[in-house]
Amino acid sequence: MSRNEENLTIIIPTYNRPLYLERCLGYFNFTKCKYKIIVADSSCEKNKELNELIIAKFPDINICYNNSFTLDTMLFRKIKTIIDQIETEYCVICADDDFIIPNKIKKSLNFLNSNPSFTAVAGYSIVFINERNIFKKPKVIWQNYHQQLFPYMNNTNENMKLRLNQTFSHYFPTFYYFHRTKFLKMIFEETLKFTNDYRFGELFPALTTTIHGKIKTLDFYSGAREFLEQSDGKVAEKISDFIEKGTYDHKFSRFKAGLVENILKTTNLSKVDAIRQIDEGMQLYLKIGSNLKKKKNGSSSFLTVKIRKIVVNIILSIKNSKINKIIRKKRFWAENFPEEEYFDDVRVIKNYLVHFYKIHDSKEGTKKL
Repeated sequence: MSRNEENLTIIIPTYNRPLYLERCLGYFNFTKCKYKIIVADSSCEKNKELNELIIAKFPDINICYNNSFTLDTMLFRKIKTIIDQIETEYCVICADDDFIIPNKIKKSLNFLNSNPSFTAVAGYSIVFINERNIFKKPKVIWQNYHQQLFPYMNNTNENMKLRLNQTFSHYFPTFYYFHRTKFLKMIFEETLKFTNDYRFGELFPALTTTIHGKIKTLDFYSGAREFLEQSDGKVAEKISDFIEKGTYDHKFSRFKAGLVENILKTTNLSKVDAIRQIDEGMQLYLKIGSNLKKKKNGSSSFLTVKIRKIVVNIILSIKNSKINKIIRKKRFWAENFPEEEYFDDVRVIKNYLVHFYKIHDSKEGTKKL
């Protein structure tokens, strides 16, 4: 085992999704992952029993199973509990519907090791959608998750105030980036201390990461994620919900106090300037949300959006016909696949999906996750 493999722990939080956990662990087994994996399970008792059986299927990978969590355990508390158990220098969170490309982990850790002023690093991420076509054959549609974020996904300004404003005005989560374990532990201690909901709880770690250092997205694909309508982020309360319920001021006051405290630890700004920085930044963030809400309220009908999506996919499919020719003979095929220079980076995930669904379709019939 190399030094890098000894220095990283992969955290997989899971909640009542045994099939996704099996797919995720099966992928790490498929890629001969040598890194330590901790499964943090807050499922119901029935699914915990299923998850134990699933983990037993993969004796060749180093899995530590923690099922001490209850159904109502908050995600951030669950992560913090697991981080307290980690002894490796680095760690990364991988949701049970996500994939990490193993041969990119070493490059990510080497970058962090060589660049102490950076607090988080990752490669590009690609989103895929699982669906079946009219012939009941499985199909994976790919979309570049970072395409619309570039160049904001690199937050490398030496000036903390400019970095913070960039995160507020072009927010993207750093939750699944590679971190130093000691630093990530501190982030989640602060998150639990100053937030008590998913929305501020997701925003706080990204902003704290920005306050303490720079963020880099390296020029390769390091992972993939399945797009799910009912993910935690989709169903959680929004800032606008807090405003409507009258809980926003109290929640924001705690949230701001935590960020100000971190600013005072890392800069020579006065408390008054730090408070002003967060107030101004939050206005930038709320402006984004307001604009998105206006667009949503004035958006087209569901059918129109669906038709538009189909047309766009057809155009992109034609555009990427050279890549599609390579894949067309496969049982799975892709649309909107990454540029050819990145093709090999996600090929391993595509190959595994073919392998996984082939086995499950033969055992259980055609099935949509």
